[in-house]
Amino acid sequence: MKRCFFYGGERDCTNEQALRDPGKPDHKELVTRSTVKAGINPILTSSTTSRMQRPKVDGKFLVVGAEKFFVKGVTYGSFPPNTIGDQFPEADEVATDFALMRREGGINTILTYTVPPITLLDQAEEFGLRVIVVVPWMEYVCFLEEKAVRKQVIREIRNGIASCRRHPAVLMYCVGKEIPPDIVRWHGPKKIQALLKDLYHAGKDEDPESLITYTNFPTTEYLELPFVDISTFNVYLHNRSEFGAYLDRLQHLSGEAPLVLTELGICSLRHGREEQAVFLDWQIEEAFDHGLAGAVAFGWTDPF
Repeated sequence: MKRCFFYGGERDCTNEQALRDPGKPDHKELVTRSTVKAGINPILTSSTTSRMQRPKVDGKFLVVGAEKFFVKGVTYGSFPPNTIGDQFPEADEVATDFALMRREGGINTILTYTVPPITLLDQAEEFGLRVIVVVPWMEYVCFLEEKAVRKQVIREIRNGIASCRRHPAVLMYCVGKEIPPDIVRWHGPKKIQALLKDLYHAGKDEDPESLITYTNFPTTEYLELPFVDISTFNVYLHNRSEFGAYLDRLQHLSGEAPLVLTELGICSLRHGREEQAVFLDWQIEEAFDHGLAGAVAFGWTDPF
């Protein structure tokens, strides 16, 4: 029997075709012991019947109305272009994935590495999924050497966020991700921080009520970004005590902002699915035990 990890705990994934058959919705609530300890309300298991209400920041957490909202997510992509040129699967494949996420996975959020089309955001809303939108640009070049490049980056952020048309399914926008430490040292942290602040305000110009973040990682944790709405980090630590200790450190670095891990996980090819399931179970439990506002597992698919 093959075991797979989900936010609702482990399940028998031997019959993968059965899991991928949307069929009749199963309204059984899937809640792990870690989510119960964190006080998370059971997830919706059917599609939404009205427009989503966007979460807002309330102290160190996110809320939707009067209810806390905990991010229980997976990365989705990147993908090769489909038949109409969008870097996502065909609409029917997306629907199958989203149904599986909601009904079997206990997932309420996806993270995309390219800006999704409105059609995908509509599908996400239909299935009760929220979307963390990473707006991609060339973080891996010396982008502050020329003013024209800097202006181009700001323009790409504006265009990417504007294309989402303030869609209610958007949970937050990420205006940058893991700028390499060599690039940060070359330009200097102050210049990088100034650019990221400009990108933040450019995003707010296009979608004033949105939540905006920059996704950092341990090698550049020293960047000071008090202006972001949510502190997000990608963390890959395979030792439980070290992982927990680093979450405490990230909470300190995040200050008053909510903290969400936007990538965590372990390679199933090297470690196997059973070990991956056990690993993700304690990582997510530690995340909620350390007061995080949520976590995103890497990743749902890898088509390449």
